[in-house]
Amino acid sequence: MSEKILPAQPVMDPGKPYVEINSYVVFWGLFYAAVFALAVGYLGLKIGQTIDAFAPVSILAMGMAIIFHRPKQNAFAETVHIQAIASAGTNGLAGALF
Repeated sequence: MSEKILPAQPVMDPGKPYVEINSYVVFWGLFYAAVFALAVGYLGLKIGQTIDAFAPVSILAMGMAIIFHRPKQNAFAETVHIQAIASAGTNGLAGALF
């Protein structure tokens, strides 16, 4: 009953500089953008409905970070940017289809 509740700690240290945009992020972001753009284009033309690539890319990007043994704190920031690049690419195509 008298357990001490510790304050929440941020995932990334605010005082430490992180390299968030690098060749790893750009490569995987563009790779996933191309793969999911093909999927969105096919679905949009075949059945008239598109998907958002944000959720599947987030899972795949974090999985790739684990496979390639990326540093834990930096992998979080890199995954966010990979998701943003891939999602922007597929959303642009989905908008063009409609």
